[in-house]
Order: sequence, then C-alpha cells, then structure tokens
Amino acid sequence: MGRGNKIPCALISINYNVFNMGNNKTSRNCRNVFIVSLIAGFSGFMLGLLFAPQTGRKFRSMIAEKFLEVVDRSKFALVEARVKAEEFIERNRDKTEEDL
Repeated sequence: MGRGNKIPCALISINYNVFNMGNNKTSRNCRNVFIVSLIAGFSGFMLGLLFAPQTGRKFRSMIAEKFLEVVDRSKFALVEARVKAEEFIERNRDKTEEDL
C-alpha cells in the first residue's frame, strides 16, 4: 500500500468501539476512573466533615441527619428505578405481542 492509503488511528478506534459495543479496554478504563473519582469525592467529603470545627454531639447529630437523607434518597431512587423498569418491561411486552 502506498503512503496515502493509511487510515488514521482515530477512525480505527471509532470502528472498533462500534463493533465491540463498549467491551474494550477504553470503557473499562473510563469506568475505573469514574469509580475512583466517586471514592475520592466521598473521602474528601468525609475528611471535610471530620475536620470541621464542631462539637462531637453536633457532629454526630449532623452525620445522623445526612445518613437519613441519603437513605431516603436511595429509597426514592430505588422505587423510581423499579417503576421505570416495570414500564420498560410492559412496553416491550406489548411490542413483542404485536410482532407475534
């Protein structure tokens, strides 16, 4: 092949990503970076709370309040995800029945 027939590496990686549907090393690296970022953010948040100038009793009550907030938000997110999943299943069940 001549020099002008080379395909740029960016185009090869784009085609590779399309055919592998995200099962490559790049997507794993992105996921790992995201997880490490979440852990680092949480650690920084906790260290900020630990070094905040408050009394022990205030600090413990604040931690308890924040924990209850997180639990409530998690429960709400779980219910919301369940509703969306049920809607998705029902919508696809209808499509499948139409195709039959």
